[in-house]
Amino acid sequence: MRMFVALYPSDEAIAHLAEALTPLHTETSPAVRWIPPERWHITLSFLAEVDPDRVARLQESLAEVTAQHGSLPGLHLAGAGTFGPTVWVGIAPTHRGTPAEQLAKTVQRACRTTGLEVEHRPWRAHLSIARVRTRDSDEAKTLTQPLVTELADYSGPAWTASSITLVHSILGPQPEHIPMSRYSLD
Repeated sequence: MRMFVALYPSDEAIAHLAEALTPLHTETSPAVRWIPPERWHITLSFLAEVDPDRVARLQESLAEVTAQHGSLPGLHLAGAGTFGPTVWVGIAPTHRGTPAEQLAKTVQRACRTTGLEVEHRPWRAHLSIARVRTRDSDEAKTLTQPLVTELADYSGPAWTASSITLVHSILGPQPEHIPMSRYSLD
């Protein structure tokens, strides 16, 4: 099973960003594929393929770590950037050692203790909003840069993260994100 652990912004934060992006939908190339708001999330840990036999232990491990972690007040969606053909909106505050970064590290450790592979690259708090359909990096930059410029000063309303979610991700023409377990941040 393809899985990830996610932090979801508040409904207000999602609605605010969706409204800010609406004018950009008509101004961009058809090569820009917008990710629908119902799939917007901040990935704390990407798990790729998880053996179904390990899911119960993963759920226990996530329950243990979230019981020791408090909620994250004062988060907001802000700014923008790219990872290749993907356009994202950032999460503030972004400095090293933030509670969100600490939560991501704790979640990743919990996943590793269950024997799961976790990406070893530095965690970057972001919410993917669009992808460009091209394999040409120069063309991708040409298509994504105006969006990043337009969203550089974006700042959404503050929200408090009070839970994380273990999500089953199904790829395909219409990808699905199916919440499996939600864990309260006490």
